[in-house]
Amino acid sequence: MNTLTLEYIKSILPPRPDNSHKMTFGHVLNIAGSLHYRGAAYLSSLSALRVGAGYVTLASSPSVCDSVSALTPNVVTLPLLTHVTQRHDDAGQATDLLSTKMQPSNTQSSDLQAIDVQAIDKRAVLQLRDKLNQASVISMGSGLSIGHSTDQLIISPNISPNISPNISPLANPPLSNKHLSNSHSQGLSVPDGNNGFFYALLTEIQANPNPVIFDADALNFISHLLHPSGPSKTSINLPKNSIITPHPKELSRLLNVDVSEIQAKRVHYTQVNSNCRF
Repeated sequence: MNTLTLEYIKSILPPRPDNSHKMTFGHVLNIAGSLHYRGAAYLSSLSALRVGAGYVTLASSPSVCDSVSALTPNVVTLPLLTHVTQRHDDAGQATDLLSTKMQPSNTQSSDLQAIDVQAIDKRAVLQLRDKLNQASVISMGSGLSIGHSTDQLIISPNISPNISPNISPLANPPLSNKHLSNSHSQGLSVPDGNNGFFYALLTEIQANPNPVIFDADALNFISHLLHPSGPSKTSINLPKNSIITPHPKELSRLLNVDVSEIQAKRVHYTQVNSNCRF
């Protein structure tokens, strides 16, 4: 194991020839960000430029792309197709989330209220197909909001807080009642985020020969497949040149080992991590 010193990092960086252009130094396709994690898309895209990439494309939802473009002109953006989540109230009537507004918590309306979370449609992989083949490196997961998060709420007065709504089997377990204590008349449920999109993306890149970096929520999604709350387990095949970047909690989820155990044997579990096969 090498210690990351400034001298070591300088020794492994390739020389930058004078006779060059931006594509000489590689194209990073960064698939990142979501409605409430736009900063993750910005920071991860900018990081790729700062470590030497010549060209970075951020693929994300339109609102994330707009936010990143407002912060820097250095990142090319690719707005992806999103879909509006729909749920049904007790009468079975579908409600378009874009046409509804959040109501105060004491509202007794029988209609479904919700917020649009700009989940990326699984068909967006068709938009990405050319970019996936062109990119020198693919990174994915930073702020992608794949699992459940309390910043993405669907609110329905007709759902009791102690009744779990229908959720994807690939998603996290439903929120416990303690997370719902801020609403007595309304039930809160969390949409599936970018689960469907990520699974389609994982399938699409199976044969991709270039390095693929799985970070943050990409690792959480893989963990849900490896260790679901139900009895079924999904085997995971990552592309040949994959790199995973878990912090202790993410590695805990991947290996199904306590964080305290990982922290006590960091070198051991780093070696397990580097040799693991999903």
